[in-house]
Amino acid sequence: MLIFFGFMALSSAVVIVSPIVKRGRDGLQGMAELVDKGVAAEGRLVRLDPVAGGGGKQRARARYEFVGPAGETAVLDWVVDVVPDMEIGRAYPMVRHPQYVSRAQPGTSADLAEEHRRGAKFVQGLKRIRLGLVAFGLMLIATAAVLIATTEA
Repeated sequence: MLIFFGFMALSSAVVIVSPIVKRGRDGLQGMAELVDKGVAAEGRLVRLDPVAGGGGKQRARARYEFVGPAGETAVLDWVVDVVPDMEIGRAYPMVRHPQYVSRAQPGTSADLAEEHRRGAKFVQGLKRIRLGLVAFGLMLIATAAVLIATTEA
């Protein structure tokens, strides 16, 4: 029975927590690049479409148009929290990559840096949970091995 629970703890660490950590790390790398190299820009809000869910918050898919690195008009679709003063046609701050149009995010550089810090703390917490599950699973398996060895002797 202890071996079963040990393997369950190990498998949950590998199957459930590890992919979440990897996705979080990948997202943080792109955000870190925007925090370091990002250029402040203004994006004009051209469309808001409601999105279901949001856990009590009103959320919408926002479409922003902004000027890209080569002077072209670029488009960014992003899910945002709807606030009462949002207006279609109004300019909002955003951060874009100096070379790539596809790498942009609404908000100021300070907002992006704060979101990056929060995300980094979240990923660190997940890594600790994963380490705890692995340690717990190995401890259960080792305990079962000791019990089996002492009862057979």
